[in-house]
Amino acid sequence: MYQFIVNPASKSGKGSLLWKELELYMKGEEIPYTAHLSEKPGDIARIMRELTAPLAGGDAGQIPADPDPAEGCMDHPDDYPLKVIVLGGDGTLNEALQGVCNFSKTAIGYIPTGSSNDMARDLGLKLPPIQTLKSILRSDKMRHMDLGVLTLNNMFDKEGGPITDGSVPSRSYFGVSSDIGFGAAVCEQANSSKKKSFLNTLGLGKLSYLNIALTQLMNIGDVSADLYLDDIPAPIHLDRLILLAGMNHRYEGGGFQFCPHAVADDGLLDICAIGDLDTKTILRALPTAYAGNHFKFAHIDEYRAKTYRVETSSPRWVHTDGEVSVQSSSISLTCLEKRLHFIDYLYN
Repeated sequence: MYQFIVNPASKSGKGSLLWKELELYMKGEEIPYTAHLSEKPGDIARIMRELTAPLAGGDAGQIPADPDPAEGCMDHPDDYPLKVIVLGGDGTLNEALQGVCNFSKTAIGYIPTGSSNDMARDLGLKLPPIQTLKSILRSDKMRHMDLGVLTLNNMFDKEGGPITDGSVPSRSYFGVSSDIGFGAAVCEQANSSKKKSFLNTLGLGKLSYLNIALTQLMNIGDVSADLYLDDIPAPIHLDRLILLAGMNHRYEGGGFQFCPHAVADDGLLDICAIGDLDTKTILRALPTAYAGNHFKFAHIDEYRAKTYRVETSSPRWVHTDGEVSVQSSSISLTCLEKRLHFIDYLYN
């Protein structure tokens, strides 16, 4: 039995039409399934929590500690008590991860229908949705990938006021990446932009991101940061923070290879640190990141760590897989090795 979690609003509202095509195939092949369609923000995490809570021996309000990695890594999809196929973009997948109560017993299939699709890009997936579905259904193997965890040590709202009422979770998962600084600020403005929604309907969403990115570059400000890697006590100091990205995969932001050497199952986060660059140099460097050649510029460095902490001189936006809710001046990130169990794609 397959459980489908569907975001009908993905792909600029075409997600529902794509699901109808996939549903016809499932019915035609007489493959057992149950579909769960989201209607509002928070639905996807709630649905995933309701599906996975019984696997953790609790109810949907009880989220257990991270499972031991030795419990997972079963090598066939049928070995997992629950098989969930998520249809949506990177943000949909991210929301689904927040609801998983037991990763070790959950096999996740992913049909990307978003605008960025950086997870699928790194996995080399270029098939249309119906072919992706068929590939997942006939797969006999799993892909075990790392899962990132972001902890917000403090939180601030858009106006810079502290958030202490527990309305925002201090801990969240990410599959692809988590940034503080420029990238997160672009995501925050894009997610709240009416212009983005309009351009998405025309298939021109990237124009919105370009315009927003240029606006954010002009308003980066002078914020310093200290980067603490693993147990090394002395920080790496950035006189001016532009971006600090921790990544499990190579791509983010719709194809930027900010961490071209990232490996999805090595138990480490690759880090792209962009420091004190003037606007002109940033504009020269950013296009080279599509090919992963941006480290040739001074003040753009790469690091690798299992855990790291960032302390900034004032709050900056933070995102996980493009999802933004708060600003912070102190964040901690860690990598849970091979904690995410994907149904692998069969391309032939």
